[in-house]
Amino acid sequence: VAHGMESTVLPLEMVFEHRNYLPSVGFALLAAVGLARLIQRVGRVQLSAVVGVILAVLVVLLVVRTFAWREDLSLARFEAVNHPQSARANFLYANTLFTRLLQADALGLDAQEQQALAVASRRYFERMHTIDAGEYAALVKLYQIDTQYFPGLAIKNDWIGAMEELATTRRL
Repeated sequence: VAHGMESTVLPLEMVFEHRNYLPSVGFALLAAVGLARLIQRVGRVQLSAVVGVILAVLVVLLVVRTFAWREDLSLARFEAVNHPQSARANFLYANTLFTRLLQADALGLDAQEQQALAVASRRYFERMHTIDAGEYAALVKLYQIDTQYFPGLAIKNDWIGAMEELATTRRL
């Protein structure tokens, strides 16, 4: 049941792998008992080949997941790509891009790279707003980006008005 919340086809908004730690104990115990019984029935040589293949598959899966989790940006990108209709995944990626934009001088990014980060982060904040128009976070960030980096869009889009309108219809 606990794995069903995280490890099935149920469409969760974001991944929280730590929720699998405790339920994994049951699978590990089941696998250990099965392996012990298999050793009794089959010789160790045939079993070691099967275990070797299983371990190789698990190592490949570990490498793939570690590659996605190696830094905040790659994890956020992975989640936004794999969950494009998740407002939270789009916000996480947009906010990670925007944080890099704010650290542009320390990272040594040139003007073209900064512009690309501004455009990309704005696009994902806008996508979040499209998915869930009832969230303030995207509106606040869109207002911030437009006023700082896209003054023409700041005049065109009335993000403050959208926040005021949302405040009348949504409880905080």
